[in-house]
Amino acid sequence: MHIEIKKAWIGVAGAVIVAVVGFMLSAYFSDPKPGPPPAEKTITIDAEKGAAAVITGGERHQIAIGEHATINTGIPVEQYTELAKSLGLHEAALKGFFKALQKKPVPPEDLPTVLRDWADRYKELEKRLTALDDASPDVAELKRSASKALQDGDLDEAEKLLQKALELDLAAIKKMEEAAFKRRTSAVSTYLDLGNVAELRRDFSSAMEKYRKILELAPDHVVALKRLGGILYRQRNYEESLQVLEEALSILRAPTNRTKGYGDSDIAAILNNLGNLYSDTQRMAEAEKAYWEALEISRQLAILNPEAFLPYLAESLNNIGVLYRDTLRMDEAEKAFDEALEVHRTMIEMAAGKVSGVFFPDVSIVLNNLGLLYSDTWRLSEAEMAYVEALENYRAMAKLSPEVFLPFVALVLNNLALLYSDSQRLSEAETNFIEALEIRRQLAKINPEAFLPDVALSLNNLGVLYRDTQRLSEAEMAFGEASQLYRTLGKNNPEVYLRHIAMSLNNLGNIYSDTQRLSEAESAYIEALKIKRYLAKANPGGFLPDVAGILNNLGLLCADSYRMSEAESSYGEALEISRQLALLHPQVFLPDVAVTLNNLGVLLKNSQRPSEAEAAYREALEIRRQLVKSNPETFSKDVAESLNNLGVLYKNTCRPIRAEEAYGEALKIYRDLVKSNPETFLPYVAGILNNFGVLYSDSQRLSEAEVAYMRPWRLIESWPNRTLKPFSGM
Repeated sequence: MHIEIKKAWIGVAGAVIVAVVGFMLSAYFSDPKPGPPPAEKTITIDAEKGAAAVITGGERHQIAIGEHATINTGIPVEQYTELAKSLGLHEAALKGFFKALQKKPVPPEDLPTVLRDWADRYKELEKRLTALDDASPDVAELKRSASKALQDGDLDEAEKLLQKALELDLAAIKKMEEAAFKRRTSAVSTYLDLGNVAELRRDFSSAMEKYRKILELAPDHVVALKRLGGILYRQRNYEESLQVLEEALSILRAPTNRTKGYGDSDIAAILNNLGNLYSDTQRMAEAEKAYWEALEISRQLAILNPEAFLPYLAESLNNIGVLYRDTLRMDEAEKAFDEALEVHRTMIEMAAGKVSGVFFPDVSIVLNNLGLLYSDTWRLSEAEMAYVEALENYRAMAKLSPEVFLPFVALVLNNLALLYSDSQRLSEAETNFIEALEIRRQLAKINPEAFLPDVALSLNNLGVLYRDTQRLSEAEMAFGEASQLYRTLGKNNPEVYLRHIAMSLNNLGNIYSDTQRLSEAESAYIEALKIKRYLAKANPGGFLPDVAGILNNLGLLCADSYRMSEAESSYGEALEISRQLALLHPQVFLPDVAVTLNNLGVLLKNSQRPSEAEAAYREALEIRRQLVKSNPETFSKDVAESLNNLGVLYKNTCRPIRAEEAYGEALKIYRDLVKSNPETFLPYVAGILNNFGVLYSDSQRLSEAEVAYMRPWRLIESWPNRTLKPFSGM
């Protein structure tokens, strides 16, 4: 039977061969002479006889291609050798071409192009089979045999030999890959061991180098990613730490990795760390989402295996508690901390009798955080108990491992000092601040990236104490050093340190204001306010209180500069913010409302608006009387301040009896406070006595005025190191 072959697209080859081959074939497949139309030319294959022929007007040309087969080339035998030579092929190779046509024939008009391409491929293959530089001996032998088969025109044999060579190479590759995999796995394990050694030696740069090497060999190595992310976080390189930990989480969530030994506990651990990072960079919504997912996973795991997974649950509870506190959700924060503490104490009971001489540092972390919460809500005695227990634990642990636990000793010392400062126990506060600063300076010498921020924080807090005790030059030095440190740190991590820079600016503004450098003070306040407004857009709960505080300070400065309208505007905005915050968290923000009302009252009094001033003073006093019921230690002095200011107003508006009543109650409060803290409150007693003298003098009660005036000077004799300033109302 006969099969017609359809034309297919063939590529074009070089010009020289085109001319030669085209000429030879055209002599037999075209009729350039004029005359009748050329006879139809087709290539046919006789499947039954195994022969092919080009029929041109009945003319046939054949060549032998095997023992029992021939191919009809359409080329006379006498020109066959010439054609092979012109193409640079062996005659046997050319037979291979025509044999291939049996399997895939082409239309006659395409034959020149196809033959040229075939010749090019043949010569390229022949050249490659003779270049055996990279071949193994067994593969080289097979390729030499394939080269001979190619020259003989036996493409089938050449293919079989090359397939055997390939199988040998693939088997060798598999063996080498298995060996390389084992070596790579061993190298990764050794790098991990070296990273652990470096961390134990506190050589974190070396540890990071080892973990990065692991990731070059195994980019999806979750343990290396977790370790690297953790070190970067501790060094406050938050941006890279975030990238590394998010990559680790993405790998852990992939379904294919759930069969590699990773589990939900690994996901919970990464989520907790990511929550910390999001929180530190003020991405609070993302932080809460990460903490909540970690908490839900940890609860389920703890039900299945309490001994293994209760620590994960406690950590998640603590972290979400910190988030709630930072966003002023105090009730939720306290519940989370209480549950975390309960979980830790349960773990201690479970370990009783099994482990001896082991401390539980995480208990102290929760105690410290509870102390902060109690301080924020003015439950100072509860706060002190929590801090003291945490500090005792950390001091004991620091004896065993000072490099690990001294930072925590300094942390709790700092927080306890703040509490003492709020309780007017200023000598104890200073002792704790100084010890915390000394520890942090020593730690910063070893690891400045990790501990310089803590040095700056201690300097700031010490500066506040110095200012409160009128040691203004020492305060300015402390604030100045803290501000410089924060600005340096903020160059690399602006998102993290902007709030600290603003805090330092505000404190420097206070010092400049105290020393009558009002222009410098105003510049500092304005820069601080700009930063806090920016931060409050992303986290209003965290930074609106600071905005209100700086507005208060700016109002005081404007009032001192007799810019009464600007002062009133600043106080008004601060009061509006504080009132809104107090609606949500009265325990935390009612004191700020009272402070702003008091300052506004002073401004209104000095602006000759006595009725408005009285209304502001009275509201401030009412708030403070409510606060003192639950916390007299903290708010008694504020009640006395409001009473004194009202007394001054009553005197100025010719209401001497009411002025005397207000002064009398204020004096009684200050005298009670002097019993526990004479250094702080004797000046206030003297100021009230001075105000009594002014009142009596104006009322012509001159003998009583003389007695009142003399008493402050007697106080000076018993307290020679304190400069006395008359206290006539703010």
